[in-house]
Amino acid sequence: MAKRLHCGCCGADFRTWKGYVDQDQDKGYGICRKCQDLMEEDNNAKLDDLRGKIREALNEKNRTKWDTYDLETQRSLAIKCIEDGLVTFAFSPTHMERLGLGQSTHLARGARDES
Repeated sequence: MAKRLHCGCCGADFRTWKGYVDQDQDKGYGICRKCQDLMEEDNNAKLDDLRGKIREALNEKNRTKWDTYDLETQRSLAIKCIEDGLVTFAFSPTHMERLGLGQSTHLARGARDES
């Protein structure tokens, strides 16, 4: 049975659909289909950028092997690299200033808040 929720992303009211999976949101909130699609598009674009960087870092033999993998396998391996800590993300000072957060903070797997 469909229920009405408020999108925690764009603010739109929407009805859930068959196969809808509740997100970790406050009661009465969720993520609408449009926002889910946009987030998936954005995630895939970031993974595709990472796939290219991984490919560039490989030696010729491993690059040839990488090229035999289909898109979903390459994306899964890119995610595995993130999960295993082989790839980390950091906010540069410029990005932090744009966000109004001041000094750069390095975020990596297992990092702790020292404050």
